[in-house]
Amino acid sequence: METYQEVRYVAGRRRTTDVYAISGKKILMEGTFIKTARLKDEYESDVSEPDVLIQALVDFKCRADIFTFWDRVPTGTKHPYFCEPQIQALLPVESYELWWRSLDRRVRKIVRRSVKRGVHVRIAKLDDNLLRGIKEIFDESPVKRNKPFWHYNKSIDELRIQLGQDSDISEFIVAFYGGEVIGFIKMIYRDKFADPVMFIAKMLHSRKYPSNLLIAKAVERCAEKGLPFIHYSDWRIGTHGDFLRRNGFRKFKVNRYYVPLTGKGKLALQLGIHKSIRSRIPEGARIRLQKVRGTFYRLKFRLIGKKLDEIESEVDR
Repeated sequence: METYQEVRYVAGRRRTTDVYAISGKKILMEGTFIKTARLKDEYESDVSEPDVLIQALVDFKCRADIFTFWDRVPTGTKHPYFCEPQIQALLPVESYELWWRSLDRRVRKIVRRSVKRGVHVRIAKLDDNLLRGIKEIFDESPVKRNKPFWHYNKSIDELRIQLGQDSDISEFIVAFYGGEVIGFIKMIYRDKFADPVMFIAKMLHSRKYPSNLLIAKAVERCAEKGLPFIHYSDWRIGTHGDFLRRNGFRKFKVNRYYVPLTGKGKLALQLGIHKSIRSRIPEGARIRLQKVRGTFYRLKFRLIGKKLDEIESEVDR
């Protein structure tokens, strides 16, 4: 087992993290009282031989109490470990035409309206012009989706470093109004799906519906590359989930496995404390808490009365 340090961006902040190289996989340790090991890049690769990796974690006496891994997409295969369903937002892509016909006519009308109102979408290079446009979007408000926005007021140099990661397997799908950048998706193309690691649009132009047009272009690109899904991470709640559903995303259950490595890990699984408190809160209560949180931060940043985004979406893992 080798240990080294690697720079990661967690909640939009640059952090140096210990990474363990075990059996050809990069492993991260998370948690304080209950330490959980997982692949550093869960979205990038599968655990094809979990038995081998689990035994290696035990043999090397790593500090983890639990090892967790998942099926990135729905599969008929099931491993003999403790398992819980994890609800993911996936947009199935067979062809652009099939996706388009599956949409509600009101959504199709919105996409057409976006084009009529002067929005056009194309693939763009991450150059200084695009970075300046992205910074304008990020600096619109310190609060997005009822919480402080990670990328607010970052410098161009910070954004260049962060957005420039994974440049060999990603591209920027960008919405323009005239010469103005009004939205973008940073899309990473993985082996089994496309991964929109960042998706955001300018609130000032929300009535031009750039987000809907961006999704349409993303589906077109996935169909061209023969990828069966756009993978939007965990299913969102409230208006965010409504937006996904209207644009063709569906709830899929994938298997999330938890393997105890210590007595403490086994006890945590028996007591059901192996996951975050947030994941155990009912959906209705989470929506209410999000509204309270949003009110608090709007007061804090003196944004009460200023219209905040109810439609646009943003992903950043």
